[in-house]
Amino acid sequence: MTSNRQTLAEAAPSQLREDVPVVARWLGMFGWSAVFLGIGAVCLVLYGRAVVSEEVGWFVALIGIVLALLHAAMETDGMIRRYTAIAGVVGIAGGLIWGIAYASQGKNWGVALVPFFPGTFFVALFARQETDEFWRNMALYLLAAIGGIGVVVGSVMIGLAKPWSENLGYVLFLISSMALPLFFGLSQSGSKQTYYAGLALVVFGLLLLAITTLRAVIPDLMHEWRSPVPKYALPTALVGVTLLVLGLLAWLVLPKQLQGTASFSPEMSKSVGRIGVMSGTAMAVIGIARLLATDMLRNSGWFKTPAEQFLIPNGVTLGVAATALLFIGLMYYSENRLIVMIRREFSSFWVSPIAYLVLIGYTAIGAGSYLWFLLNMIHRSVRGQPFEEPFVAQFFLNFVPVVAVVFGVPFLTMRLLSEERRTATLEVLLTSPVAEWQVILSKFVACWLFFMLLWAPWFSFLLALRLETGKPFDYHPLVGFVVALGVSGANFVALGLLFSSLSRNQIIAAVLTFMSLMMYILVYFGSGVIQTETGWVAQLKELFRVVNFIDMWMETWNGKLWLRDVVFQLSATVFWLFLGVKVLESRRWT
Repeated sequence: MTSNRQTLAEAAPSQLREDVPVVARWLGMFGWSAVFLGIGAVCLVLYGRAVVSEEVGWFVALIGIVLALLHAAMETDGMIRRYTAIAGVVGIAGGLIWGIAYASQGKNWGVALVPFFPGTFFVALFARQETDEFWRNMALYLLAAIGGIGVVVGSVMIGLAKPWSENLGYVLFLISSMALPLFFGLSQSGSKQTYYAGLALVVFGLLLLAITTLRAVIPDLMHEWRSPVPKYALPTALVGVTLLVLGLLAWLVLPKQLQGTASFSPEMSKSVGRIGVMSGTAMAVIGIARLLATDMLRNSGWFKTPAEQFLIPNGVTLGVAATALLFIGLMYYSENRLIVMIRREFSSFWVSPIAYLVLIGYTAIGAGSYLWFLLNMIHRSVRGQPFEEPFVAQFFLNFVPVVAVVFGVPFLTMRLLSEERRTATLEVLLTSPVAEWQVILSKFVACWLFFMLLWAPWFSFLLALRLETGKPFDYHPLVGFVVALGVSGANFVALGLLFSSLSRNQIIAAVLTFMSLMMYILVYFGSGVIQTETGWVAQLKELFRVVNFIDMWMETWNGKLWLRDVVFQLSATVFWLFLGVKVLESRRWT
């Protein structure tokens, strides 16, 4: 019996085609059109033929740059990607030429950052997606050059401590803080280029830290040493020489004389001897230098007048930058187990959408707070009201930063251990030769670093204020606030890490952290409600003042940073970390 059904011939599987980013290309087309229209409108304003205001032109160009960057991030065609890379190189070169030309004419050279920053991101996006090894390495080398030159030249500019050089130095530091992380983040981990780049950062960071310390300490110390020789100088020199001699004996002579004695440990003697040599040398050098310095300085006429202020803000800035460079270099140069784990944890933030959302949220909140601060300053200026230092306190002394902390920290810490416990990757991690304290400490340090990074846009707004006004402001309270923010942030992160270790559910960990931070705020309001100044109630009020972080933040803007507040925050941090380690160790009990 025959069938009338049609028999289909066997066909090969359908050919797979790569998706074409049609939407991204439309966004890119509109973006580049907006860029050219916005820049054209600004040029017409400069030549006196304005169609729209200059602010509108820059706003349109900014929107266009954002759309063009989105297109560059999603583009799959190699030829189009290379065109965007060329646009990035043109933006970098054009920004440099524009800035130099404006600076030579005495104009605001900061406008050169408008093409420079987007150009750097275009190059970074090209390096992220490019498959050709040669062109990818060229893009990475360009980012490394931008970051390296910015760090070196910026350090020199800030180190000069001159009004004309400080602004340029801070801007170059800002550029380097963007280019260097892009270079290390896009480079292959463990490659030779990251190894040698990390080694270079370690060497430069140590050198910059040493020079900054000497630059901040030596002039003031030499001016002070012009005074008569104090009584402690001679005893210090004698004690130092004595320790040095005894240390040399214990290190070099005693092990040979008593070798073979059953109750004698040569290694212990050598260790004690080395300690004696180092401490004796330091005391002898200080004592002898103090004995001779007074006559030498007076006869030479050096350091007659006190040195100019360098420690704040330039010394602190260079010290923080040197520490950051040293840390970044160690993360990619050192193979220490703890440092490798910190690098792993810190890198994991950049593959999580929550971290990006928190960063964008912090930046948006900071921008809104800065806009309110500027409008308030303009209003006071129009009314003729004077500005009292520290006037930048109005930027931070409100509940906006407090709300940012209360909502941001739970989102950062909720997944640190909860997600690893839920997916059972924690057990895999702990089967490797790492201890529980290394796991806790690596996650804490990485999260704390990301928490401090969230505040970088806030301080960059102050840099913009400094560049725009051309006048310095009182930096001392700002340094105290950064210290208070760092120690209190360590307390928050350690607390959130503890709750993340207690539960497999991220939401539960976030809610517990949020409620704990709200308790700190309630303690602040409780200390304000108590009005009694005597008895145990007054002591309770003082306890509330020490426990909550808001009072510590406010005190820093009055020029006060109490040691007890810092010690409490650090003690609480250590306590939460200790409990976190014990929670991980408790898995052995079950």
